[in-house]
Amino acid sequence: MNNQEQVKPVMGNPRKSVVRFQPDGIELEIKRGETILDCAQRTGIDLYHRCKGQGLCTTCRVFVRSGLKNCTESTERERYVAKTLGFPHHLRLACQTKVTQGEIELTRAVVDDLDERIVVADSDGVYHTRPLGQVRNVAVMFTDIAGYTNFIAGMPCYDIIHFMNRYFQQMGEVVHQYEGKIIDYYGDGLLCVFGLNDEVNPSLNALCAAFDMRERLFEINKYAALMFDKIIDIRTGIAYGGTVMGNVGLDNAAKYTVVGDIVNLAARIEAYNKEVGTSVLVSHAVCEQAAEYLVGGKTFKANLRGFENEQDVYEVLALKSNHVRELQSWH
Repeated sequence: MNNQEQVKPVMGNPRKSVVRFQPDGIELEIKRGETILDCAQRTGIDLYHRCKGQGLCTTCRVFVRSGLKNCTESTERERYVAKTLGFPHHLRLACQTKVTQGEIELTRAVVDDLDERIVVADSDGVYHTRPLGQVRNVAVMFTDIAGYTNFIAGMPCYDIIHFMNRYFQQMGEVVHQYEGKIIDYYGDGLLCVFGLNDEVNPSLNALCAAFDMRERLFEINKYAALMFDKIIDIRTGIAYGGTVMGNVGLDNAAKYTVVGDIVNLAARIEAYNKEVGTSVLVSHAVCEQAAEYLVGGKTFKANLRGFENEQDVYEVLALKSNHVRELQSWH
């Protein structure tokens, strides 16, 4: 904080409009017609505003912790930014927001230069604000190749990469057929998400993809047997629920990713296949969402790494063909 103006805390006068800045721990009177950014600048609080208060860069965004009803309605510029970047209702642009009456408490989202670099990409003087993370209810699917280490043992490097590209190409076609998105590749594994386009039943989409991927194994293994005298199998784990997603990384290395308990659960369920000798396992939420479409197998009370409580895990043996045809007709 600089010393442009001596800051004097306001002690709860109900006739005055008051802003409490966090993490600064400062309480200030905000003048009539003054934006939150104006107040911060006037009193020396270092509230970032890369675009000079034009509502373009979001570095001045604040989380309104209390008193949101005492703020002015969002401006047209703020509504556009909120819709584009998926702002929750309590995240406001300080350069666009005024306080009508009473008190509000807020937290600055950008508190240092590193935060600013993460929020805004500067290219040739143009500010490109990165989208924020958001929570979406999606089905997360992990797959990997069973016995992959033994499969590639003794194979030339060229053949390994060539085969994996063939494998990922064919599996990716199936994922896209069911409106899924490949988020990442992990060696021989795939991380996919279903439900980004507001599908009716993301869990069913994921399951259809999982079993169509198994069908593709026949074609893949014809090639593997011919070229390497070996075949492969795959294991799949699927979980459904609220998942945090967004762009992670800086500049050219940034990529879209998903994180959270549901992602971890899907990964642990996929690995659990090896322990119990199954091929397709799903979480309780997936089983509930797609129960009428699947042919179930064994049920497990699984102690999964990273989860304090036992997890209900269900084996899926197949999908009922009439429902699969019905789903395929939707696409």
